[in-house]
Amino acid sequence: SSSTPASPAVTNAAVILAPVTTSRYMLPRPSQAALLGGSANAALTDPSVGGALLVGNSGIDTITSGAAGDTLSGGGATSILRFISGASDGIAFGGSDAITFTDAGSGDTLVGGGGDTTATLSGAGGLFVGNAGGATVSGSGVGDTLAGGSGGSNLQLAAAVSGGVMFGGAGAATMVDAGTQDTLLGAA
Repeated sequence: SSSTPASPAVTNAAVILAPVTTSRYMLPRPSQAALLGGSANAALTDPSVGGALLVGNSGIDTITSGAAGDTLSGGGATSILRFISGASDGIAFGGSDAITFTDAGSGDTLVGGGGDTTATLSGAGGLFVGNAGGATVSGSGVGDTLAGGSGGSNLQLAAAVSGGVMFGGAGAATMVDAGTQDTLLGAA
C-alpha cells in the first residue's frame, strides 16, 4: 500500500475500515498509527517501526509489538496485547472487557482493563498496574513490578526475579514471591 510521507506536524494513521476476520494487518511505513475498524476478530502488528499507536476494534483482537515505544490499546471485547522480544518501553491499555497481556520485551507498562486481566511478564523491568477488573499476573523478569487494582488480584514473582516489587490493590490480593531481594506491600 502507499501512503504519504510522515510530517512532523501531523500523525500519519492507517485505518483498516473493514478488517477481515482472522486476517493479520501490519503497520504500514511511514504510518505512526493503525486502527482496526468494524468488529471482525483480527490481528494488528508493528514488527519494527516503533513509536506507533495500535488500536483494536470491538472484536476479539490480537495486537502485537516487536518495536520500541509502541502504545497498544484493546478494543471493546476480549483482546490479546503482546510485546514480543525486541519490544521496549511500550505501554498497553486493556479495553472494557477481559484482556490477556504477554510481555517478553523490556521496560514495558501494562494497564489492566475493565474486565478480568491475565498477564505474563517475562522481560526485564516490566510494570503491570491493575484496573477495575480482577487480575492474575505472573512476572519472571528481573525488576518486574506488579500492582493490583480495585478487583481481586493474584500476583506472583518467579524464582528468576530479583529486585521485583508487588503491591496489593484496593481489592483482595494474594501475593506469591519465589524471587530474591523483592519488596511486597499489602493491599489498601
